[in-house]
Amino acid sequence: MGFIDCNGESTNYLEKYLPKLGKINQLKEILVENHIEEVIIAIETSEHSKLKLILDELFDFSDNILIKVIPDTYDIMIGTVQMNHIYGAVLIEIDQELMPNWQKVVKRMMDYFISILALIILFPLIIYTIIKVKLSSPGSVFICRKE
Repeated sequence: MGFIDCNGESTNYLEKYLPKLGKINQLKEILVENHIEEVIIAIETSEHSKLKLILDELFDFSDNILIKVIPDTYDIMIGTVQMNHIYGAVLIEIDQELMPNWQKVVKRMMDYFISILALIILFPLIIYTIIKVKLSSPGSVFICRKE
């Protein structure tokens, strides 16, 4: 659809190929007006401080918009990012969800199962502790001898 100027003062060679939709402070309005479905963030290494601001703005739209970022060389080398490419440019796909739904369901079931199993296994110890605490309550009489 177009691009948004992050800097505002730079010369954009991209204007020859894509229309300029606005500036970074108009991001939310541009996303809503143009019904944007995918955002590719391509900023210079020197402007990585702006990346957090951009991602914070896009967080409200994370259910409707696919977000991709051009990675650093370090990210590519350690292989910790999910990558794909468009016309030769390697992109990182940003997913706001930490776990897919199936993993959440499996984890929840495991939590319940392990909790119930722990209660069953530790039940005798819990009963023993309750009995010992009850026997040593303040109502008990202790005899001490003075030497």
